[in-house]
Amino acid sequence: IEAGDVVFDCGANLGLFSILAAYRGAEVYAFEPISAARTGLRRTLDMNPELKDLVHVVPAALSDSEGTAEFTVLDGTLVGSSMVLQQQGRKETARLTTVDAFCAAEGISPDFIKADIEGAERQMMAGAVETLASSAPKIAICTYHFKDDAEVLRGIIKKANPEYRISEKWKKLY
Repeated sequence: IEAGDVVFDCGANLGLFSILAAYRGAEVYAFEPISAARTGLRRTLDMNPELKDLVHVVPAALSDSEGTAEFTVLDGTLVGSSMVLQQQGRKETARLTTVDAFCAAEGISPDFIKADIEGAERQMMAGAVETLASSAPKIAICTYHFKDDAEVLRGIIKKANPEYRISEKWKKLY
């Protein structure tokens, strides 16, 4: 991540990655669908006022379509909420958008996409195929939620843009 980059922090949670990217001079779009996590994210930004203008909190989840989805929010923690994984917890409805639709609406294109979105990574990447094809952003995508995540995500990325060189480390694709 370099100064001037546009970064999508998908599943921003408390914003640690968002703050790191902003410290490097990036403009960050912090996608966080869960209200309690967004509250924590805003507190993180309040503790780093010099970076507040660089981090835009987006109250939405990324998927392969626009609309809404029901998330299961785990009790007692701000991590692990999912619209895909079968879990026990309270329900919260959140807005969905796609990377491609968001980019078109905002007139931007990401240079870097980080995603740890609790099993919805493949839906998010399916909603980013135009962006992958036209902009080829750098990526860091988690692959540990489903057994075949790495294979499925690699297929989506390479189909969208065969020029991608993908490496796999630490249960992530880069």
